Amino acid sequence: MEFKKVHNDKSISELEGWKWDSSKFPNDSTSGIENRFFKLHDIPLNKLEIDDIRFLINQNSALTFILPIAILSLEKNFFVETEYYEGDLINSILNINLDGFWNQNLELKNKIISLIIKNQSQMEFIDLDWETKKELKSNFKKFIQE
Repeated sequence: MEFKKVHNDKSISELEGWKWDSSKFPNDSTSGIENRFFKLHDIPLNKLEIDDIRFLINQNSALTFILPIAILSLEKNFFVETEYYEGDLINSILNINLDGFWNQNLELKNKIISLIIKNQSQMEFIDLDWETKKELKSNFKKFIQE
């Protein structure tokens, strides 16, 4: 599957053509989430950690650049734990709530559906509480049917 060519040595800011001017905001005027968000936009894609990828996905940020990286990680370990629990990366992807995103990115969606189908039987072997497994299974089903 061919994804959009991305220069992994470039930051999101470089790829999207904008720069955050931190001098306009006093250090105490932004939240930790805002600070992390903007700092991550200045890091080259190939230097981002997997928990940074999940964080950016949760922020609906730069998804066309970030999701191919996330998919590569899921291909190695579908239930990778980035920060909170096994499967938190795939769960973040399944919860992307940007209107029309999946309709405009069918190649990415189809790749994720393929990975779900290939790996969902492994759900019983991961170390998750019942509620989280139930949520993941529900999100798998919903994502495939949309």
